[in-house]
Amino acid sequence: MSPSCPVRIRRTVPSAVAALVLAACGSEGGEDAGSGALAAFPPPPAIASAQVSHDDFAGAEACADCHTDQYRAWASSTHGRAGGSPGPGVVIAPFDGRAITFADAVVVPRVQGGVYEFVVRQRGFDDASWAVTGVIGRGHMLGGGTQGFLTRLDDGTERFLPWDWSDDDRSWFCNTGSRANQGWQPITPDMRLADCGDWPPLRPIGTVDRFANCQECHGSQITTTFDVGQAAYETEYTTLQVNCESCHGPAARHVALAEAGGLGADIGLESLAYRDKDEALAVCFQCHALKDVVQEGYLPGESFEEHYALKFAVLGDQPYFADGRVRSFAYQGTHLASACYLQGPMDCASCHEPHGQGYQDTNQRPLASPFDDGQCTSCHASKAADPEAHTFHPPASDGARCVSCHMPYLQHPEVGSEIPFARSDHTIPVPRPVFDGDLGIVGACAGCHTDRSTLQLESEARAWWGELKPHRPLIQAQFDELRARNLDEAGRLLLRPD
Repeated sequence: MSPSCPVRIRRTVPSAVAALVLAACGSEGGEDAGSGALAAFPPPPAIASAQVSHDDFAGAEACADCHTDQYRAWASSTHGRAGGSPGPGVVIAPFDGRAITFADAVVVPRVQGGVYEFVVRQRGFDDASWAVTGVIGRGHMLGGGTQGFLTRLDDGTERFLPWDWSDDDRSWFCNTGSRANQGWQPITPDMRLADCGDWPPLRPIGTVDRFANCQECHGSQITTTFDVGQAAYETEYTTLQVNCESCHGPAARHVALAEAGGLGADIGLESLAYRDKDEALAVCFQCHALKDVVQEGYLPGESFEEHYALKFAVLGDQPYFADGRVRSFAYQGTHLASACYLQGPMDCASCHEPHGQGYQDTNQRPLASPFDDGQCTSCHASKAADPEAHTFHPPASDGARCVSCHMPYLQHPEVGSEIPFARSDHTIPVPRPVFDGDLGIVGACAGCHTDRSTLQLESEARAWWGELKPHRPLIQAQFDELRARNLDEAGRLLLRPD
């Protein structure tokens, strides 16, 4: 996630919609099912989560001697360079004393006595210095890379400072979404510091229900807990990188067994080798999906649904369009709406090599770049026989690349259009120019062919490929529901037995 992600969303189901859903669930059985009364839900299963402490984690360096190749690949990857303590090898933003000028304040990023800090001179307030205690991101994301900064408060939390650096735009920006409602905006002398939604510093790392937060994603083994005796929070984390144990789980016991020569059937770790696609996706979705935390402390092998609300959340604040694409701010969780997942075995490692984060095909053969057709043609081999017959674009052109049409980079709507922050569309849709335009999405065709209307693009697409692939029934029903005249009609459309 971005260091300046929008605030964590609390999702509630509107009561009328909830009644429809409960009615549908209750009609399956129960004493009063025949009369139409709602049957009570059974009590939720007890959640048994492993009791794990920070002492159970060994740190990435403990993996280096035995897993040398994997460690080296990780160390140079975007996970291995995801953040850390402030220093010349980590900070990419200019801490050179040049002022960031607001309408009501001046903020000076500087290094003083080896300490990275922001000096804030805001009209009507005393000058204040905010020391940087952690750095998030390093501007390396395709489609728009950013870097954010943490500071430790007296209450024990470490919180995001409101100004972030866009490496693509080469500018400081802040998130105005919760104040001026303009999304991410470059900081200019016309903007007030008071318009920045995270000022004073609001969002802590770790999951703290009292505050908007970005959960445990921006680092490894992050816990932020309230100590009643001290009347303060305790923030702990292993690193602000995304380390080996973020995916493999606590490894101290594995290391101890290996050092004692005792590795056998019990290796002291949950193996990831034989996970089905949902279990494999869960390892990545603990960070790479829009979700709410139900219970902290998820570990590989445990039930993802007992720790995170991911799929049901779409009934609340509607972070996705009906076809699963991003409507507000989200990441690769949209993969759950792709045909490659629903009708196939595709998980993240089908395309992404997990240690170095390069790209690979389904046979784990390395690929040259994220735009290599091998990601798709290792499954869809017929498309590689005569690419131009399928793409209607010259073979060497950008338009002939599989991902150009089926995984275009889309700017997240909630952040606005001022700061580059696009991510590849993991719903893997077929191009539907008119449909995309109606949703307000700049789809694959319109993204390149800016001189043509969506109707022209649709006409050309149908001339090339014929009738476009229909939507799945549930998606079509949701669009029908949007056109419904009242809630009763919407309920019949969404819950119809056929």
